Formats: sequence, C-alpha cells, structure tokens
Amino acid sequence: MEPMFDFWCSQTDSSRLEKKGIAGYLRYRERDVAAQLLLALQRFSQGIYLSKEELESTADIEVLFSRHISVVNDVASWDKECRAEREIDAQGSVVSNIVQVLSDDCGFSPESAKTVLWAMCEEWSKMVDECIAKRIDEGCSDSLRKYLDGLKMQMCGNEL
Repeated sequence: MEPMFDFWCSQTDSSRLEKKGIAGYLRYRERDVAAQLLLALQRFSQGIYLSKEELESTADIEVLFSRHISVVNDVASWDKECRAEREIDAQGSVVSNIVQVLSDDCGFSPESAKTVLWAMCEEWSKMVDECIAKRIDEGCSDSLRKYLDGLKMQMCGNEL
C-alpha cells in the first residue's frame, strides 16, 4: 500500500515544477516513476514473499533499477513529450525529462544528452548484474532469486 500512496503523492507534489539538477531529478523520479510500486506488483503477481531483511538487502539494487527505468522512459519519450508541449496548450504543464536536465546542466544538445543517457543506462544495467551476482553469491532464498530475476527482466523491457 505504501508504494501506491507514495506514487499518488508524487503526482501532485509541487516539486514537479521545480528546476532540478541531475541528482535531484533522479531522486524525484524514484517516486514519480513508481519503481517501488512496480517491484511490489512484481512480488504480488509472482507470489513472492520476502522477509524485511531480504528486502533491505536489495535496496541498492532497487535504486539502480529505479534510475535505469526512469532514464530509459525519459529518453524514449523525449520526442513525444516535446511534440506534445508544442501542440497541446496545457496550462501549468512543464516537460520534466532528464534529457532536458542534462542539456541544461551540461550545455549538450538533446541528441547528445540522449547518447550520454543511454551510456548511463548501460552502466546501471552492468552494475545491477554485478550487485545481483554478489547478492546471490552471499546466499539467498529461491524467492529472493526469483525476485531478482524478475527485477532484471523488468529492466530488459522490449529488448528480449
């Protein structure tokens, strides 16, 4: 229930309209993209029960997961969001996308920013693989292994 409440709150949070740097934007998107909700739905739909300790042991992996899916979503939707901003007169709406944040912070063109962001996503994917392998090597239940496999599958999206 908590992941759903957090997601709902993020949708009306006034910070959505504030200009953010890269780190601030990634923290904001952890709530906005509802990564914890996606992971809770995965556990529910797969019938996975994890202890509090098991969940706590995956926190670093889940942060990388959240960053990865947030940035993939932003890069993939950038052109559509820009088109919508031009074509739709939505008062008070602001394009909130890491492509714009990186362009503003670093002086990159949107296309160059997207190239850098794809490279960041690839690095996060490698980091997740390493963290999952380390966690499995430490010993884990079948449920935790199934959860980590599902988390990785969510990151793959349409790549499979």
